[in-house]
Amino acid sequence: MNKIRNKIMHAGSRASLTLFMALGLVVTSCGDNLITQPVGNLPDEAALGHVGSAMRSELSISGRGQIVLAEPVEGEEPQTVVADELFYQLSKPAATDTKVTLSVGTELTPEFLAEVDRINASIKEINKTLGAHPSKLRIPALFPAHNIQLEMTELLIPAGKTRSGACKLSVSNQGLGRDSLYLLPVEVQVKNADGKAQMQLFQYKVNDYPILLKDEDPRPWPNGVVLDENFMTVFYVNTETYQPLIADVFGYDKRERKNPRNRIQRAIGNIVNLKPAVVGYEAAGGRAILILGLDLRYVLENAAKYIRPLQNRGRKVCLCIQGGGKGLGFCNLSDAQIADFTAQVKKVVENYNLDGVNLWDEGAKYGKEGMPAVNTTSYPKLIKALRKAMPDKLLTLVDKGEPTENFYDVNASGGIEVGKFIDFAWSGYNNEKEIVQIIEPWALDHPYSEITRKPIAGLAPERYGSLNVPKYTSQPSVEFAPIITTRSPKRVIDWKAAGRKMNNIIVFGFDLTANEQNAYEGQPHNGAFEYLALSVDDGSKWGQNPWTGEWQVSNGDYFYRCIFTNPVYNMGYGLYKKNW
Repeated sequence: MNKIRNKIMHAGSRASLTLFMALGLVVTSCGDNLITQPVGNLPDEAALGHVGSAMRSELSISGRGQIVLAEPVEGEEPQTVVADELFYQLSKPAATDTKVTLSVGTELTPEFLAEVDRINASIKEINKTLGAHPSKLRIPALFPAHNIQLEMTELLIPAGKTRSGACKLSVSNQGLGRDSLYLLPVEVQVKNADGKAQMQLFQYKVNDYPILLKDEDPRPWPNGVVLDENFMTVFYVNTETYQPLIADVFGYDKRERKNPRNRIQRAIGNIVNLKPAVVGYEAAGGRAILILGLDLRYVLENAAKYIRPLQNRGRKVCLCIQGGGKGLGFCNLSDAQIADFTAQVKKVVENYNLDGVNLWDEGAKYGKEGMPAVNTTSYPKLIKALRKAMPDKLLTLVDKGEPTENFYDVNASGGIEVGKFIDFAWSGYNNEKEIVQIIEPWALDHPYSEITRKPIAGLAPERYGSLNVPKYTSQPSVEFAPIITTRSPKRVIDWKAAGRKMNNIIVFGFDLTANEQNAYEGQPHNGAFEYLALSVDDGSKWGQNPWTGEWQVSNGDYFYRCIFTNPVYNMGYGLYKKNW
């Protein structure tokens, strides 16, 4: 278990220069506020005589970019980095040599100025709670021309080819101010089939620092607080409602019962899974495509602001992929679709420097007309393909329902022992209106759940998360109060006391939230996070109150209490709600 834990707990060192770049083509919309990862028809086909064209980047999947540079240090030489490599691409071979001209723009765009206004409005709202430590407003500015170097200003697509050579874009941090938010516009001109020039504009934001409760990045934890290594806690963040930085809030205070001065404080949330990403279907080519929600795409493209602070703490930030409701999913892919889809996932994970993938086959809506039938080999093949493509990335899955029910059977899984290709699996059974389900696939009896599962072949119990805590609230309704305050806690304590707990994996499978206006009970608060105290060996126990005679949760050798590493989390409403 230590080796497994160490694999997850290893914290990457913070680089002196953080660079995150995302530039390219605004991809095709698929409805329902989602966008597809691969590009189909390019947007300017009509203007170019039915030949699709677009500026592309080696690092990008969308048309808005961000560069974060290290602050210039007085007395040190400026740092210059290659921000990206740009090239131009056609959907069909060029009939004649095609020239593309690149230049640096000289004006702030209305879109950029509106973005700065939006950011400053958010800062003003946050500053109302800060007192003596307000954050400074951002000053819009053009990125200095002398800090920009285009390797060439003209690209050529030879006749019969579809792609130009690459041009390096380099930038320097010389003389930059921390309070400024810079725009680096790149103008691209190409002549269409009628000889008319067509222009595309790409906008890089430079040094969009995180909006925090102090002018510090990331916000420091209280003295002595580090990421916990005794547990492996798993979080989910839905970027349609909240920033990933909400995962940086939660922790616990542990005090010895006999000597309360003997205490430690730890943060939790070792794995943070980001949603929504789903499996879509491209009818024209019969492809399974990775679809990123608009909000998730924004977060990925602003990873320096929303993801790197979590990773710098030692957390693993992963992409959670679910079903897209099209009838195509992990369980009915062809071999060609698996290879294609794996390549798409690999590109996103590597482009945005994510730590891995969490597979949650829910919402695919299998059985739709025109879609292939479900089979028991597709999902195992996909898992094996993802592991082969990303051997050093974290690969986890949610065990629930029919998609994973045959993973115990190697023959049914096409000869694949699924457990040998994943790092962890955990129960997906999580209902805030029901008693907690403690899933033990390897057990001969199942006294702590109403649901039974079979073990995943090749996966040791030490790597399976049996406890997935529902979003139990601190103020339950009368109807569900007995489940939350008595039955579920007792079940966890009894399970622990029986010596059946195989590890310290705790999954919080709900989407993290803060206090919700007019719905205070919507905050998970202690109702959910007290389950860490319930499950840990030296934590809560079941005992009789000596004064009332009632049996209830009582303290063990140590008191465990939920804390928030950002105290403002518990003082208002909606802290860390998405601010874009």
